[in-house]
Amino acid sequence: MPDNKRYTTMDEYIAAFPEKTRAALEAVRQSIHKAVPEATETMSYGMPTFNLHGKHLVFFAGWKRHLSVHPLPAGDAAFQQAIAPYRRAKGTLRFPLDQPIPSELVEHLVTLLRLESPNTRGKGVSMKHVQSADGTAIAYDQLGNGPAVILVDGALGYRALGYMEPLATGLSPSFRVITYDRRGRGESTDTQPFALEREIEDIQALINEVGGEAYVYGISSGAALALEATLTLGKQVKKLALYEPPYNDEEAARLAFRNYQQQLADLLSEGRTGGALGLFMLLVGMPPDHLEGARQLPMWPRWEAVAHTLPYDAAALGEDGAVPIEKAARIQVPTLVMDGSASFPFMHTTAAALAKALPNGEHRTLPGQTHEVEAHVLAPVLVAFFTGNAVGIGEQDEPFLR
Repeated sequence: MPDNKRYTTMDEYIAAFPEKTRAALEAVRQSIHKAVPEATETMSYGMPTFNLHGKHLVFFAGWKRHLSVHPLPAGDAAFQQAIAPYRRAKGTLRFPLDQPIPSELVEHLVTLLRLESPNTRGKGVSMKHVQSADGTAIAYDQLGNGPAVILVDGALGYRALGYMEPLATGLSPSFRVITYDRRGRGESTDTQPFALEREIEDIQALINEVGGEAYVYGISSGAALALEATLTLGKQVKKLALYEPPYNDEEAARLAFRNYQQQLADLLSEGRTGGALGLFMLLVGMPPDHLEGARQLPMWPRWEAVAHTLPYDAAALGEDGAVPIEKAARIQVPTLVMDGSASFPFMHTTAAALAKALPNGEHRTLPGQTHEVEAHVLAPVLVAFFTGNAVGIGEQDEPFLR
């Protein structure tokens, strides 16, 4: 990585590196130009960036021993197999400098980003705003036609990071898919003081915008928010799907969550968003000796930009993060609770307990999936659940129907 100088052009940035790294950076740069000739160069978050139609498409960066490229498209099984040797961090590929840059792979990656991105205007995607009850402007994209599905991001997620884009693309042949920036993130505004009810009102505003009812899917803490919204909104949510809401009934975990909330509040009151982000990373299982390396990831500045919203996710999980059995028992809409077989063990225990507490709950474990579930695995499961058609993916428990 070059020094801390603020580079204003891609040429300046690349020139700051040793010759070998410069050559590799140029190879990536030219591959991107070849794949998307109309994309424009800029610098964003201190990294070389290509924009398309005024929105960020792809970032790349140089490091001591590797180059990084992000975000990643969904692609198909062959693409996922091709990138597997280079996949190291969430949404990021690392190309070692002691190996040739796989230019064709970079071109294919960027081509897929262009095809899948809701930022590619004129391909059935539009970005809009809706006003929430307290006047907050909620930015959202819609893709596809059919019954509405609203996708709720977890902690730190927002549209510019692209976490929901592959899933939105996978669902769009069957649904009108809504992805949005939760308040305080991306292109949405925010209004203080915060309360969990405000985020529920945001989801209600989106539902009202698309006709008064919608299917809702949430991941991680976004799943907890989706559950809270369904508890309030009732039948405006036609069906609810949750992937690994991170509740945990273990006593040590509940105590750790209480302590986390207090420490988080202290750090943010001092304006220490980087410290707050680091605290969150430790909470979700990052080894302490990996934290400094994480701070060097290209994604770190973009995560830190929304770290002030981490208390919003904590609020959705409740006072101590325990499984909300009593709340779940009051939700009448059909609900699918999922976990991944390769994820943290407590996620399976939580998913099963939550599904059992739901009057119309169903539990499914997706084989081989971690907490970062792959869109090409998840999409057909959601299509089948929302449309009422059976699907043979995953290890399915008996539905907990009463």
